[in-house]
Amino acid sequence: MLGIGRREATCQESGVSRSRRPSGELPRPVSSTTSPEQAAPLPPDHGDYYAGEHDLAYRLLANAGLAPDFLLLRREILSELAQTRAFIRAAVRRRQRLLEQLGRAPLHEIPRLHREAWDGWYASVSTFREQVEAINVKIQIFNLKNKIPNLYHPPVNADDEIRQAEAEA
Repeated sequence: MLGIGRREATCQESGVSRSRRPSGELPRPVSSTTSPEQAAPLPPDHGDYYAGEHDLAYRLLANAGLAPDFLLLRREILSELAQTRAFIRAAVRRRQRLLEQLGRAPLHEIPRLHREAWDGWYASVSTFREQVEAINVKIQIFNLKNKIPNLYHPPVNADDEIRQAEAEA
């Protein structure tokens, strides 16, 4: 929540603060003799991520429990990337399982198993490459909208992902 809501709210009528401090210590009673120099500083409202006219909008979104659109896009990218990686890993396992069956299969089954293994693999790789292209388009949009340099996301290389999935299997 970017630190919003962590401010120490005080109730002047009772002289007791209503919330705990971020450090977890109990709040001090507020008295009329407490000088500004003795009071603890308020925590910052937010990080230095947002500036200018976007500051108020992001604060309102944060108070409502929503994230900026580029962060929602990042979540979507990471979710789709995880699903796509799971898809190619499953295709690798299926191909390996069918190729292992070749050694135990009767002679008349070998051509069918071989064809099924490799046709399924090529179809899966083609689908995977299409999914990666769509993800890379979203990554480009994300990188253009991104306001936080540390969140830059490099494009996904389909060949590297396939090699990694084969190495893991």
